[in-house]
This record gives sequence, structure tokens and C-alpha cells, in this order.
Amino acid sequence: MTRSEKIVRGVTGLVFFIMACTAMRLDIMNNYEYGLTISNYAADAFVLAAFSVVAIPTGAAAIGWRKHFIVLMAIALSVTAWCSYHAYNAKQDQALLAARDTQESHDTAKADAAAARATLADIKEKGTVKELEELALKSKEEVKTKCATKHKEGCTRAKEKEARDIERVSNAKARDKAEATLAHIKIASSTRFEGDNIESDRWMNRITTIAVILITLLVSTLSGYSAELMGHAFKVEAKKTQAQVLDDWRKDTRKVARSKPVKKAKPQPSNVTPIRAAN
Repeated sequence: MTRSEKIVRGVTGLVFFIMACTAMRLDIMNNYEYGLTISNYAADAFVLAAFSVVAIPTGAAAIGWRKHFIVLMAIALSVTAWCSYHAYNAKQDQALLAARDTQESHDTAKADAAAARATLADIKEKGTVKELEELALKSKEEVKTKCATKHKEGCTRAKEKEARDIERVSNAKARDKAEATLAHIKIASSTRFEGDNIESDRWMNRITTIAVILITLLVSTLSGYSAELMGHAFKVEAKKTQAQVLDDWRKDTRKVARSKPVKKAKPQPSNVTPIRAAN
């Protein structure tokens, strides 16, 4: 093997090793998160299963696949796939519930905005609440004054004016509330709500989850190829002694001699009588 071939093998093996470790990290995180939903001991065992997915092919590259390795690898792959599936689904379900809550909040905000706009369209009051409250207070004092003189017409007018001022105060408060509602909904819509159609496709999430699990598991098993490639790259070939070189030369010579075709004698015709020498 040339030096360039060793470099290529070593670099390829290193890349495979990094990919396998990255996939193993994801599997360990998923196994640990799902294991915690059962117990701390289960989490530790599931982490060991994720580590075995990388460790077993590495060992098999060195000493070969044994029955024990095959059984353990099948169990580790099954456990890791199970844990990863449930861990991913739990995260996706949380995101789906959050999206639904956001959708409901958005719908409620739209209804509040429509009601606020309708309120502003009906109210024509322009005065401030403070000014109108002062007018209502003066009207109240005027009612006390007019009604104390027992002047029915003046008392009635004062009460009507007080009612109008109180209604103006109520309208001004409703107007300010509607304006504040619209301002809040505008800010919230620019920061939280991106649209009405935010419902996630559950089945598409499941298919994506299965694809991600297959990718991580297959990449994790690249550790076996990584060990084999780096083993060939860093293997040091011992120099042969003079006796070994001579022995190899003899073996090669014998092989060449055996491979040469043997020339057979040409057969003589049957009608030719061989001539014998005279005695």
C-alpha cells in the first residue's frame, strides 16, 4: 500500500468516526430523555445501548463478528430506535400543542380586534377621560344645587346634563380601552403570530422521525468501517529478512515452473514402420 493510499484511508476513517460520534451523541440524548420518563436506571441503561451501537462494530472490525456481538447489536439498535421514536414524538407533540395554543390566541385576538374597531366606529367622543370626569363632577354638584332649591325644571335639566356627562365618560373609557386593545394586538401579531395556517401535519412528523432515526443509526454503525480503515492506514509492515526474501523467491519460481505448459511428443502415423538399425 502506498503512502497516498494510507492517507486517504486514514482521513476517510477519521471522517466516519466523527460522523458516528455525532450520531451517537443524538442517540444518547434521546435515550436519556426517554429513559428519565421511566426511571434513572432506565436512562443509564438506554445510554449504554446507544453507546453500544458504535462500540460493537468497532470491536467487530478488530476481532470479527461473534454471535454475542450480533445479539447485542440487535438489542441495542431496537432499544435506541424505540427511545428515539418516543423522544422525537414527545417534542413534536409539545410543538403541536404550542402551535394550537398560539392559533387559539390568534383567533381570540382577531375577535377582540374586530370588537374594538366596532366600538371605535360607534363612539364619536373626542374628549379625554380626565376632562369629562371633571365635567361630570360639576354636573353632580349642579344637580345638588338645583334640586335643593326645589325648582323642578332646573333640577330635571341638571340631572339630564349629569347623565349625558356620565355617558360621555363611559364612552371615553371604552374608546381608550379599544385603542389599547388594538395597539396590543398589533404588537403581539408582529412578534408571535405569523398567520392563521400553523397546524402541523402529524403524519408527516412521524415519517420525518422514522427517517431521522434510520439516518442516525446507520451513521452510528460507520464506526466499524472507521476502525477498519484507520487500522489499515496505521498498520506498519515489518521488513522481511534475507532468508524470507529468498524463500519467497523460491516459491515464486516454483509457481512459474508449474504454470509453464509441458510439451508433448507428436504422435507418429500408424502406417509408418519404424526403421531399426542393422545388427
